[in-house]
Amino acid sequence: MKQYIPLVFLTFLLFGCGDSQDSSESLSSQTQQFSIQRGPSNSELFSIAQKMRLEFSAPLDASTVNSNTVYLQELFSIEEPPFTVGSYTGITEGTNKIYVTPYTYLRPSSTYQIVVTTGVKDIDGRSLANDYVYPFTTDADSVDSSSFGIRSLKPGADETDVLVNVDIVVDFNATLSEEAAYSGTNYLSVSYVDVNGTSQNVSGLVEVFNSLLKFIPNSQLPYDTNITVNLDPSIQNIYGTTSSVSLTSYSFRTRTQESSPRSSGFYDINTTQTGVASSALSKYGSRFIVARTGGIDMYEINYTDSLPNATKLSSFVIDSSITSMQMDANYILLSTIGNGIYLLSYQENGTVTLVQNSLLGESVFSVRFGESSSSRVYAAGPKFGVEIFDFNATTNILTSLYEINTSVVGTALDVVEVEKYDNIASADVKKLYIADYMGSMVILDINGSYQTKVDLNSSIKRFTFNETYDGKSGIFAISSSGKVQGLGFDGAIYSNVKTDLPGTISSVYSHVEEFGASNLYYSNFNQGIIKTSGDYIDEIILTGGSVVASAYVDAEGNSVDQTPPGYLITLNSDGKLGFYNAVSDLEGPSISLSYEHPTSTILDANITLSLSDAYLDESQIVADKFTLYDLNSTTPQNPISLSFSKALFGSTDLGITLDPDDNVTDGHTYSIVITSTFSDKFGNMFNGGNDFNTTFTVEK
Repeated sequence: MKQYIPLVFLTFLLFGCGDSQDSSESLSSQTQQFSIQRGPSNSELFSIAQKMRLEFSAPLDASTVNSNTVYLQELFSIEEPPFTVGSYTGITEGTNKIYVTPYTYLRPSSTYQIVVTTGVKDIDGRSLANDYVYPFTTDADSVDSSSFGIRSLKPGADETDVLVNVDIVVDFNATLSEEAAYSGTNYLSVSYVDVNGTSQNVSGLVEVFNSLLKFIPNSQLPYDTNITVNLDPSIQNIYGTTSSVSLTSYSFRTRTQESSPRSSGFYDINTTQTGVASSALSKYGSRFIVARTGGIDMYEINYTDSLPNATKLSSFVIDSSITSMQMDANYILLSTIGNGIYLLSYQENGTVTLVQNSLLGESVFSVRFGESSSSRVYAAGPKFGVEIFDFNATTNILTSLYEINTSVVGTALDVVEVEKYDNIASADVKKLYIADYMGSMVILDINGSYQTKVDLNSSIKRFTFNETYDGKSGIFAISSSGKVQGLGFDGAIYSNVKTDLPGTISSVYSHVEEFGASNLYYSNFNQGIIKTSGDYIDEIILTGGSVVASAYVDAEGNSVDQTPPGYLITLNSDGKLGFYNAVSDLEGPSISLSYEHPTSTILDANITLSLSDAYLDESQIVADKFTLYDLNSTTPQNPISLSFSKALFGSTDLGITLDPDDNVTDGHTYSIVITSTFSDKFGNMFNGGNDFNTTFTVEK
């Protein structure tokens, strides 16, 4: 079957393979060195609109990949020097692959080369032994110089009740030049007029994906506001043709703040302690404990009609002010003002029993189990520094091992143990991170030996260890003023973590969402829960009160294939416990990606529809809702097989793959019709309840 290309994203993109003849000798002599393992081959023809892939022998240092170290040239003759062609080199941090994408089409039946210089380095700082040159030739493809315009807008012109965390997408009926994203030209901009009548520009990122021109705001849009989208119609497609668009601006209106996610129920508990904001709730599995005046209460999470609620199991009286607490599968650790550390155990029925109390006998501000092993327990206090205990689960006894005094760790308010794989040591390495109230993070090795100190210019009271949105692990420092700073294990400050959050933050934690995406959740005294992905605020979940602590609760059954995402359990300053949807999803699935240009002639290609919804209800994805028609045949319907792909296209999109049972016919035009009778896991209908229809033509 020859390749056919619908107005949706293809499952395949051609990438050159094999090594150039010019560099084969270099490759064979560098098997143990940093080298290129795969690049375009001059023995095959490439499409005029194709991106090229290069694979290296080790993950790359992304900062060394740029237009000076990797570039594309056209070759005319031996007498004429190569001409550098405008292109973009894409790389994902920590991978060994790069993609070279021409801004516009390459000339048919012409010779080009990709040059990779020794300026490219791997993450260990190793350079290539020599420059690599990969020549290749383009196919005799035809050039489409016809005009093109806009197919759809999202949000639509004059649309109302739009989500404040929406991406703005203009879908053209042609594949766009990548130049629109990387040239610096402002092809798509967004603005609004604030309550004072002042025009405000929205900062954000412009992206191009095939026919889509996207604007991704750096932060959520204001509520109940007219948003203006400004479009530069001089944008070009991959053939260098300027659009025929006359539209230069349009607007939509965001929803009111009252339309935010709702709680699934409030449950009264007693008033929490003043000043225990960062640790007034601790959860393990389906159990959680909350601090209150005079002790703690233990709750069990259960479900009624799939909605979570909490049942109180037991209480334990402690005549001291609690400063922190942590629970695991069998034990509870508490730190107190003036009365040291408490070790408690609990049974399946929720009965809590005292094991040890008054350890250290003074004010302790933090106590934690070791992150990598519960056989270690760490305590921090401003007078003694850090105390390290051995915990024997057989005898249920905490035994002090050694102390790291304040001359080393400063005014210690928190300590956390972190284990991470170290590339240099080729082994897992444990370190201790201490929050010094005087404004620094002190890093020690696992034996308490001083390594370094990081000046954070603010009073640090609490640490959390989390996975960031892009899979990086990190330490999150919470200051006494309620601000957050993300740091790497070496103390380097993360630039890809949102830190300038509104209000006062009391705690931060991460959760790996469905399909592997990771979000950070910030408990906020002023606005509820702030959910972020990297340096972007996804949404603010209003809770009706100041949140002193919160935790993530899985949906009933904890099966990502069968249930929607989970809930957030919150503890408000007024002593109320609530559950909230962790995801506010009011939009149904829609076709999010399209591809206009036939790129090559490959047999047995499938058709992939990329849908803009990570929470598809798989049980509703059945073949009879997808029909393929041959518009040039007297018997138009063409049977298909169907599969549901969980492979990600970007951060949220998922694919449905259509595989025709019979070969399609050269030169024929086909139509794909999708009925609108399926929804996502929140009940939002596909394509707004409207059928979807798209066409493609098979190349001869």
